[in-house]
Amino acid sequence: MGHDPFVLPPWSVVRRALTPAGRGLLIASLVLLVPSPGAVGAATVHCVGYGACSANGYSDAGYGSANARSYWNMVTGHNCTNYAAYRVIQAGGPGSRPWSGSGDAHRWGHELPGITDQTPAVQSIAWWDSNQGGWGKNGHVAYVEQVVSADMIRVSEDIFDGDFRWRTISRGEAAWPTGFIHLADARVSRIGALPRIAGKLRVGERVRVGAGSWSPSGVSVGYQWLADGRTVRGATQSSLELTPRFLGKRLTVKLSARRLGYVPASATTAASDRVRRGRIRVDGAPRVRGRAVVAERLTADLGRTTPQTRASYRWLADGTKIRGARTDSLRLAPELARARISVRVTVKRRGYASRTLRSGRTEPVKRATFHQVAPPRVSGTVQVGETVHAVPTQWSVKPSRRVYVWLVDKEVVEGNYTARLPLVAAYEGKELHVVEGATRRGYEQGVAVSASGGLVAAADEQPEPVS
Repeated sequence: MGHDPFVLPPWSVVRRALTPAGRGLLIASLVLLVPSPGAVGAATVHCVGYGACSANGYSDAGYGSANARSYWNMVTGHNCTNYAAYRVIQAGGPGSRPWSGSGDAHRWGHELPGITDQTPAVQSIAWWDSNQGGWGKNGHVAYVEQVVSADMIRVSEDIFDGDFRWRTISRGEAAWPTGFIHLADARVSRIGALPRIAGKLRVGERVRVGAGSWSPSGVSVGYQWLADGRTVRGATQSSLELTPRFLGKRLTVKLSARRLGYVPASATTAASDRVRRGRIRVDGAPRVRGRAVVAERLTADLGRTTPQTRASYRWLADGTKIRGARTDSLRLAPELARARISVRVTVKRRGYASRTLRSGRTEPVKRATFHQVAPPRVSGTVQVGETVHAVPTQWSVKPSRRVYVWLVDKEVVEGNYTARLPLVAAYEGKELHVVEGATRRGYEQGVAVSASGGLVAAADEQPEPVS
């Protein structure tokens, strides 16, 4: 029970002032107002008495040897208000009563409504209003030693006309306090310097930060990353992947340390250097795939990049840029015959430094080869006085030029390299063939020989026409 000394004088004064009959009446009245220790609420009592509690590891914080002194002008000795005031002062709270008027325990919560609520905290004052929790009209106050959970507390208390003790109280029990007064709540505090952000400050990398050291033990630490002082949404882990949006920004981390029953603490790390462009990783140099032959197609094989990138291409012939060759493949035009081909690839991605990679050179580009689809033929009437002509060869590609050589009994007809041959008397009885030579830029020369055109008939004979 808490009493202001100006309301209730010390017992020595009372005893001198009262007759034996009056003294008995006063004591009987007080017994009705103050419940016995074992009768207060439904809570677990761990110990009773300064010595017994200390022997069992439940400290009185030195009050047993200091209780002859009044704190906040409260009644000395076994008294809940004097003990609570003593503990508040020890915890760094006000050295004098923070209100005027009665110091009775039931007044505390009413006098300090701005710092009284339903949330327990270590070093807060558990407060019972008049006739609450098994206490009388003067109420009661105790010191919260531990917050076991949101619904369980452990308190120490000294009782007017009673003794010192520790109790555990659960929410829902009759003994649960009316409220909690937060005069000098225990706080989470940082130990030593804040951690620094570690890791490579480049796009594509992952940086991290430690939790730091805090008191008391058992603190849980939360993380919030900031970029140039702005909160990064969703970045609440101890590490952060540096995406392109962080390029050029300085990073900090707000560390929030919490423990149930303690006022949380927060601190922000020193700012990092600015995040630099990332490095694109490539599995080896680009390769040129395909046959280095005119009319064939070469393809640039970049391989795998990390991360995936956008690529641009530039093909080169003997180290010189090929005009217009800017895709990932190249069809080998005739003018590239004998040149060594390479490709230069530039890879880019937002937030990363671009890279230019060069392949090795191919072997010299070979000329293409004509493929014969159908041989040339001799067409016309094979008879002296007539003119025969060559039906052109069918090639896999169209030649740019055709040249013909006529054979009479396998002897070359000199001076005539056209597709027509007049048949003179000297050819009579001899066999005809025609040879076609095909050329095209970038191709090896194609040569095709016709089947026999037959024997040249005399002028007065009736030959069979050849078609």
